[in-house]
Amino acid sequence: ARFKKEKRGFSVLVGDVDHFKQYNDAFGHAAGDEVLQTIAEIMRDSTRKVDCCARYGGEEFVIVLPDNTIADALDTAEHMRARVAAKKFNGRKITLSIGVANFPEDADDAEAIIAVADEALYQAKREGRDRTVRARRLKKTG
Repeated sequence: ARFKKEKRGFSVLVGDVDHFKQYNDAFGHAAGDEVLQTIAEIMRDSTRKVDCCARYGGEEFVIVLPDNTIADALDTAEHMRARVAAKKFNGRKITLSIGVANFPEDADDAEAIIAVADEALYQAKREGRDRTVRARRLKKTG
């Protein structure tokens, strides 16, 4: 509401660890927790102090980037994705799929912006994972 009132923009990244269940099944939950902690550290190290990184559930993360352009958000997402892909976890490569959306151009409220970024995330999954996809504005219904 504050960003809408002040006519300011922000970006949202929704990221998901690809094939996390398989990794968890192979190495156990403690190893899976280490993967999530390492990815969270990479996300924090890849963002500004004003940005907010949060675990959204399971192996999914949401990052809010206030006063950020979509180009900057895509650069941030790609930087994180590449850093995770470059690491080895128990000798295995772990990858991220990330959906990126921008307020107000992709959606004009909090629930919608996350939904649009989430749809972009699932497009990244459908296109083969280990990629960043820019959101497309959802059509209004009703």
